[in-house]
Amino acid sequence: MAAAEFDEAAKGDQGEGSSPLRPPATHHADSHPHLRCIKNELSPEESDALAQFRSNIHDDESLSPHHRHFADDACLRRYLRARSWNLNKAEQLLRSTLAWRDEYGVDALISDPELLSLEAETGKLYRHGFDKHGRPVLFMCPRNQNTKDYNNQTRLTVFNLEQTVRSMNARGGIEQMLLVIDFRGYSLRNAPPMKQTREVLSILQDHYPERLGDALLLDAGWLFNGAYKVLRPFLPAETVQKVHFVSGAGEEKWTNGFSKFFDDPALVAREYGGGTNFVYDHSVYWSHEVESARARLAAAAAPVRSSD
Repeated sequence: MAAAEFDEAAKGDQGEGSSPLRPPATHHADSHPHLRCIKNELSPEESDALAQFRSNIHDDESLSPHHRHFADDACLRRYLRARSWNLNKAEQLLRSTLAWRDEYGVDALISDPELLSLEAETGKLYRHGFDKHGRPVLFMCPRNQNTKDYNNQTRLTVFNLEQTVRSMNARGGIEQMLLVIDFRGYSLRNAPPMKQTREVLSILQDHYPERLGDALLLDAGWLFNGAYKVLRPFLPAETVQKVHFVSGAGEEKWTNGFSKFFDDPALVAREYGGGTNFVYDHSVYWSHEVESARARLAAAAAPVRSSD
């Protein structure tokens, strides 16, 4: 689905009907000025660090062509930014990511789509649309938790992160996402164990650095707030600044939260103060998601040309 086609589908029915929710295709909008800091010119010291980083990775014959393809300049800059341009720390982090991706089987997560389909069928985690900065939006709804298989829950999270990254317009300077977590109905029954929460946070911080643009946490009650107090000391200060707590009725969610990231209410669900009734139809959503993931895997399996 082309971006223009998705934008039309995303607006949906403005009356009493509803619009089926579909995952976004790659977005082709121009970079927003708010995100141009990502593309700023580097200082001489930063340029030297990037050049050395590139040489260390791309001249390492122990790494596969796909590893070197993964570690393009945009990737190297993200890892350097995540470690305050400390080359040794950035390289250590990237090499740990490359090893993790192999061990975890990131590129093969779609090999058993029925298994992931079971985890995804209630709409507890899905991609939908882009914010006004061109960033893809990833929604989490813990109340829709439908299994106790924590390993596969984490696999679904990684799968969605991969798909979200793929939908970014990297050429337009889009490298980050907007994360929305809807905590309505969050309870001990559907809350993940602290061990799993820490694992997911570790994956986000260590293997998807600089990918979080902002996070909207909706109606986070005492249960999550208690867990957040435990986890907050382990979060980088930059990450904490990206977290925005929003509560109240739909109009308040729009005014205090979504309006900061969306210009058009038609792209936001009515339950969040927007103008559209979105419905998670798993049969529609998942078929598009599987098709997209398989296309990504096919592209990843294609021979990678040498950069020489």
